[in-house]
Amino acid sequence: MKIIEGVPLGDKVGHFMLFGFLAGLINVALRFRRLKLWALDLNMAGVLVLCFAIAEEFTQLAFANRTFELADMLSDVLGVWSFVIVSEWVWRRVMKKSY
Repeated sequence: MKIIEGVPLGDKVGHFMLFGFLAGLINVALRFRRLKLWALDLNMAGVLVLCFAIAEEFTQLAFANRTFELADMLSDVLGVWSFVIVSEWVWRRVMKKSY
């Protein structure tokens, strides 16, 4: 944690990378499954990881030594969104070359 504290915005970059990488891996594991809710067509991995990340951020309100930050939540959302898009793009490019 001392290393992260020394890097400017290290905590936000950590949130972006951690939850983004998790979403990308789960996206591949779920084979890019979609979730249809009314008129929305959502990526299932993105929904699952975002629900976990948001719940995890809100649980910090219950602990005195933890801090709830909307900026952390925004970093989570941006990381998940970015990695889901990149994982789908990479997968399509790899699959096109393999056939």
